Amino acid sequence: MLSKLKVLLMISSLLLSGFLLLAHSKADATSNDVNYVKLEAKGKLIMEGVFYAVQTSDGIFPNPKLLVILERVEDKNRQLDRYLEGLEGKTVIAHGLLDIRRVGLDKGTLYLDLRNEEQISIAENK
Repeated sequence: MLSKLKVLLMISSLLLSGFLLLAHSKADATSNDVNYVKLEAKGKLIMEGVFYAVQTSDGIFPNPKLLVILERVEDKNRQLDRYLEGLEGKTVIAHGLLDIRRVGLDKGTLYLDLRNEEQISIAENK
């Protein structure tokens, strides 16, 4: 009888510790969400080294220029490659998530995660 109680206590403590680990990992995941903000950038799509970037500036102060590097999440997305090639040199609007931990690392440069072609479109002329 005593050994059955020990086994039951061990199983319940393992389940409880597993639950606490799961709760802790979920708390860490939600705290990482505060490191990202939504960003929308409008400007000319250019090739900057090996990356595509949106070259833009402030609406009031045209200088200095600001580069929003489009960092691709997936390397082998050839459909996205062809789409970006077709937009090069055009005025586009790009939107996505900006990792605020990387802001200020390179002066005048921001990094935007690019997952698919839905995040970038040709800007309408007004």
